[in-house]
Amino acid sequence: QMQLIVDDGSRLMQQSTIDRLVRFVQNGGKLVLLPGSGERLITDATSSYPLLRALGYEDMSGVAVSHPEVAQLVFHRGNGIFTELTTLAVHDYRVLNAPKGGSILGLINGLPGAVQWPVGKGTVVLFGGSPGSLSSATALELAASPDARVRAGGSDIYGDAENELGQATLLLMRDLERWAKIPSLFTISGDFYGFLRQQGDTRRIYLYNSGDACTPVLRVPGSGKTRYTVTFESLTETIALGKVRADVLDAPGITLPQVKSGQTVMIQLTPVR
Repeated sequence: QMQLIVDDGSRLMQQSTIDRLVRFVQNGGKLVLLPGSGERLITDATSSYPLLRALGYEDMSGVAVSHPEVAQLVFHRGNGIFTELTTLAVHDYRVLNAPKGGSILGLINGLPGAVQWPVGKGTVVLFGGSPGSLSSATALELAASPDARVRAGGSDIYGDAENELGQATLLLMRDLERWAKIPSLFTISGDFYGFLRQQGDTRRIYLYNSGDACTPVLRVPGSGKTRYTVTFESLTETIALGKVRADVLDAPGITLPQVKSGQTVMIQLTPVR
């Protein structure tokens, strides 16, 4: 059963989607939202934050007013959810309030910028701003430039913002996974971002190296009692790493070929029949 849903700001929603999300939380799920999540119904352009209202968030005065500038969301110590992530750059932020039974998780410019509250057996977390230090207005201004990758002071604005957001997202998801008690699907040494997709019994792990070139160690716990054929793929090559027992994948793991800085690779695990 799904334990955690993170919506990154789906402004238009079907009523049926809202109903399913409410049931998910009421039955014990954890739901993380941005201020624009469920802002309007697809079938009713005059609707106002139907998702938040259905989840018991009543005072819309602060949510309805967007502040376009970039600010820092600073989390309270001991907030119970965010421990690795202590600050988060946000833009287009709103001032929030904590519904009945809830609490303030962090502040933006001294005002509530992240809150949580119970709904049935579950919990909703609402962020007051969109993560990232590149505001929507700045992004549009830069997009209109003849050179979309505008450089200021010798730095790549888009690249710097992307790297900053990637690092923050990594910490954010680690904290949310711990909070929702979701077991780790894999671990990788080094400075990588990644995700796992499973189709049938085949697993594909996609990795992006944001650090220096390295030969990382990949561990995949809970792989069962079988053996897997492991392949390593990049844009330029495919390397067969042989057959590996599940207990070895669990610990100590397997050492991958060198992954260059900025390179994206895919590792495929196919059970041996």
